[in-house]
Amino acid sequence: MKKLMMFAAAMTIVGSAFAQCEIEDPNCALVYNFKANVKTTVGKAMKDCDDICYRHKGSKSVKGYMYVCSCECEEFLAGSLLWFVWKKGKVSEEFESDGPIVWEILNRIGKKSSDAEGFWTANAAGDLGTEVSMWAAGFGKMDRKAGYLKSMSGNIVGKATPPLCVVPCEADVPAVAYPACAWDESDDVQTVFFGTWSISYNKKMSQRYAAGLWAPGM
Repeated sequence: MKKLMMFAAAMTIVGSAFAQCEIEDPNCALVYNFKANVKTTVGKAMKDCDDICYRHKGSKSVKGYMYVCSCECEEFLAGSLLWFVWKKGKVSEEFESDGPIVWEILNRIGKKSSDAEGFWTANAAGDLGTEVSMWAAGFGKMDRKAGYLKSMSGNIVGKATPPLCVVPCEADVPAVAYPACAWDESDDVQTVFFGTWSISYNKKMSQRYAAGLWAPGM
């Protein structure tokens, strides 16, 4: 088995059951801390039931993991997953990737091949019904001796289902926008997000994941 331990770690939750990984080699499972800070729209709080729930410029913080239960290069590129929570104030939502992350680019670069460049895309679904699509690129550092990616950071952009407004008289409702070119009110058009992201290799989590002692959400 050809080993090329690079980077990625993510996770999948199905109800209360977590994806487990049990392999003999403790270096074959890779878990990475995943963080992002993004600008996006949020639902503007309504004062009464006659107000329109509209979108307002805001921000969210994202924390989670990327992971893969393999040390084969092909498995990493095609099988890594993502689990994260994004939060605005006291409101948070858990997400899991809808299928594997797609790594379109992951190259060693630099005079000593100790740097890296990467580009990946992913879709994810939240436990409150939010769906997001994301595209991310960045530069990172390789551990040449061990053969895996130690870290990477860069920019991320994406789109998501409309944010919600919490209203006292009914269930949460989508915030409206006015799409071009008719500029008519709509509550079902997607919203944007953009910002920065990073991942860093978590040795302890990787070893626990390989031993079947860790899973996303634990």
